[in-house]
Amino acid sequence: MREHTRLELERKLRVHAESPEQLAQALDALQAKGFINEARVVESVLHRRAARLGASRVRQELQAKGLPAEAIAQAVQE
Repeated sequence: MREHTRLELERKLRVHAESPEQLAQALDALQAKGFINEARVVESVLHRRAARLGASRVRQELQAKGLPAEAIAQAVQE
């Protein structure tokens, strides 16, 4: 299993939700309980990819996951 961002989960679950509001409520609940955590996603990507890929490829992967620019910039610096 791997960590997912809110955007990734939204894309995956959109077809199963009865309404956009229901999906947003479910994602809010997951985030409130700590199941969706941007910092863990960044750490996971860095741990899995940084040794094999360059900084630009890691940046691209983080952007595709819908992470904020500040989190991506900090991750690439590290």
